Amino acid sequence: MIGDQRTFDSNKKLIEQLDVDFALQAAGLGIWEINPITNQVRWDKRCQALVGLQQTDTIPFHKAIQYIHPDDLDQVRTAIRRATTSPSNERFDETYRTVGADEGKLRWVRFWGQAQFTPTGELHRFSGIAQEVTEQVLAQQALEQQQAQQRFLLQLADTLRSQNDPLTLYYQTACLVGQYLGANRVGYAQDQGDGKTVVVLHNYINGVADLQGTYQYADYGPLLEEFLAGHTVVQSDIAQDSSLTPTQKEAHRVLQLGATLNKPLLKDGRLIAVLFIHYKQAHPWSADELSLLEKVAERLVVALDRAQSDQALQQSEQRFRMMADSLPQAIWVTDAEGNTEFLNQWWVNYSGVPFEPSTAWQIATDSLHPEDGPRLIAAFRQAMQTGTSFEVEQRNRSASGEYRWFLNKGEPYRDPQTGQIIKWMGLSVDIHDRKQAAHLLQQSEARFRSLIEEAPVATCLLVGRELLIDVANESMLGFWGKGPSVLGKPLEVALPELVGQPFLTILDEVFTSGQPYSAQGTRADLVVDGVLDVYYFDFTYKPLRNATGQVYAIITMATDVTQQEVTRQQLVDSKVALQNALELAELGTWRVDCRTGETQLSQRHANLFGLELTRLPFEQAFAIVHPDDRPRVKTAFEAAMQPGSAGHYQAEYRIIHGHTGQYRHIRARGQTRFDEGGQAVFISGTTQDVTLERESQRQLEEQVFQRTQELQLANQDLKRSNDNLQQFAYVASHDLQEPLRKIQSFSTLISQQLADNTDPSVQLHLARISLAGARMSTLIKDLLTYSRIATRQQVFGPVSLDAIVTGVLSTLDWEIQRMGARITVDELPVVNGDESQLGQLFQNLLTNAMKFVPPGQVPLIQIQYFHRSLDELPSEVRPTSQVPFYHQISVRDQGVGFDTKFLDRIFQVFQRLHGKHQYPGTGVGLAICQRVVENHGGGITASSELGQGATFCVYLPA
Repeated sequence: MIGDQRTFDSNKKLIEQLDVDFALQAAGLGIWEINPITNQVRWDKRCQALVGLQQTDTIPFHKAIQYIHPDDLDQVRTAIRRATTSPSNERFDETYRTVGADEGKLRWVRFWGQAQFTPTGELHRFSGIAQEVTEQVLAQQALEQQQAQQRFLLQLADTLRSQNDPLTLYYQTACLVGQYLGANRVGYAQDQGDGKTVVVLHNYINGVADLQGTYQYADYGPLLEEFLAGHTVVQSDIAQDSSLTPTQKEAHRVLQLGATLNKPLLKDGRLIAVLFIHYKQAHPWSADELSLLEKVAERLVVALDRAQSDQALQQSEQRFRMMADSLPQAIWVTDAEGNTEFLNQWWVNYSGVPFEPSTAWQIATDSLHPEDGPRLIAAFRQAMQTGTSFEVEQRNRSASGEYRWFLNKGEPYRDPQTGQIIKWMGLSVDIHDRKQAAHLLQQSEARFRSLIEEAPVATCLLVGRELLIDVANESMLGFWGKGPSVLGKPLEVALPELVGQPFLTILDEVFTSGQPYSAQGTRADLVVDGVLDVYYFDFTYKPLRNATGQVYAIITMATDVTQQEVTRQQLVDSKVALQNALELAELGTWRVDCRTGETQLSQRHANLFGLELTRLPFEQAFAIVHPDDRPRVKTAFEAAMQPGSAGHYQAEYRIIHGHTGQYRHIRARGQTRFDEGGQAVFISGTTQDVTLERESQRQLEEQVFQRTQELQLANQDLKRSNDNLQQFAYVASHDLQEPLRKIQSFSTLISQQLADNTDPSVQLHLARISLAGARMSTLIKDLLTYSRIATRQQVFGPVSLDAIVTGVLSTLDWEIQRMGARITVDELPVVNGDESQLGQLFQNLLTNAMKFVPPGQVPLIQIQYFHRSLDELPSEVRPTSQVPFYHQISVRDQGVGFDTKFLDRIFQVFQRLHGKHQYPGTGVGLAICQRVVENHGGGITASSELGQGATFCVYLPA
């Protein structure tokens, strides 16, 4: 330092000058002086101790200031400079930190001093006292920090109190904490409850990136276990944290984390979120900071709970109002004194009066019917006094001025904590239509009771499953032999004799099933005038249903048919006797209603006709009469019903049995019953099966006729055959064959002689002559065969078709092998016929099947067998003899086929569907087949499609 001042030689001299040693010691003060010329600092032991020195009375100024805390050094230099620069009388008074030579111990010290100047303004002395004030400074700092925390917590409380949204609470708290601590990032990570992930939605940031997103606990060390245990996880220097793996450190580095604090927020032991505070650099966390964050967490959890409760309450209130406004009935809320707080929109729309806060009494006075308002007010006030609910039926005026009935119900709402009534809540339901319906129902019930009491038949009403007798007219009471005293009693009590009879069980079933029940001529044992007797009734039980569809009562109606039933049983006895007689005579009985046509048959009659029903329309019964006999039967019926006639009916006719389809001969006799006007009422009579009688007669007549016919046919066939055979055989064998043989022989000789002729037309003409001669010869042979089949006297016997077909296949063996034909044959039956003719039949059919195939195609032929009844024959087949069953032999090929419109032509002589050059033949083969089949009493037909092959079906009597 610069200055012209006098220095002191020793500490003792200094003390003597100041003369305050004792006082300084008592006050814990040290003294110091800076020589402005030598820049040496001289201080006593107490000053030396402030920087951790001992026995260092003098020290250079530049070394002395090395013990000042680096953060305070500039502050001290500036203060010394101001105090020693000019005579300003400015005192030197600074409090700062020293870093002691004794292992860097930190102390707070206060140095006071005063600079003295010469008259010329030169510094000649700078000295003062010093004192350690560490305790005072730390106490003051603690006080200030506490005050700052209190201000922060008050600000936080105001923020938490003003927010109801949880996310906003999170963010506002993060901002306050971040600004107060000077952190780089503060936020909240919400736990997802899966034990793996957390989500950061929004966070406070200061100089670092935002962390919004989803994160895995495992990436940042063993955090989850600590959080679930409620432990705050503090990391002051992540880069130097040995508990973290390199991968986990890298994950922290990417997020710019130098130091972190993670405080779990728990509610009822459940982790809901984590409060995190981040610094980019290492940060030593103080106890005050940790304590502050504990308080922040506590307050935040409480605020979140409150916010969530408020939200839930608001949502509940909103749902209530939305629900109340949507309901088609009036909803109201009042406070404890009856002041309205809410009326839903339906009430506003109905009344036409906008809602305004008022009292329940005013609403009752303004909107209710004058007669109903006082009743509602009285009921509400009484409920308020007793703390109970109330219910009133009232008429409310609508916007149009109409009054409608409502059921108004009110309930007290109590504080869950105190139990005090804090609100009244209620609803008014429109019951106008219900009341009108109830009134109409009362009127209807009265009319219903009147109808039962005045009903012309015995009627009563049984109510409930107990079958209480609600109403019973005099007729029903008379049947029971009881008086009006039974009304209101269960039926079982009023009529104990019904126990063990079916009626109580039937009534219970009707009540359970809801299905009505009726019966005729049912026996009932009743006590009438003290006597148990047998009666018979026709009765009906009909269930009655309420508005919900449930059975609530049964109405019963009964008619006494005791006399009719006794008479009927007598008739039954007589009928049984008659039936026995009919059974002995094997007669069926019948009855036809002449007006309706309804026909009733006895079981025997139904069995005779093969019918399932014994009661059916006349047309259905008449349908089984043979068509040829129907006109005759109908005429006989009409004659019997003719007014003025004797009414006798007698007919014999055939029927087609409903089950077997067989013809039966029936003899029927009957008598018509006429009314007083002479009109036919019904015809009844008997039937008898006379089939055996008629069959014997028919067989006898048939035998006579058959023998006569056979004789006549035999004579005619013999004569015609002889004549034709003689003529045709001569012509075919001599007059036709001889010239053809010569033509063929000469054409062959000429062909041989002219073999060397170079003119090809000569050989062509000769070949055509030979071919034409061969065709003519074949045609003559076919005609001869056709003629012989037509004229030959038929001598039939058992013939095995298997053997016939085997022989034909042997005959055609060379042709079959040449064409590669494949033929399958079913097992064929034995028939009554001519072996030669049947061989010709199958040879012609197989030859055709192999011939009519497209070029290059292998013939595929099936010979199939079926057993057919007469009704199964195709309509175009008309066998020459009629028998019940036939053998069907089908020859099926896969050749060229034919159009079925030519079906009638193919069996005619000389009819061809293809050119002679395309498929050779004479057009006689199928005609021969038809003649053979007809000679055997059968029929033949064919079916085909062009390109799909053909099937020829032969039907021979079985």
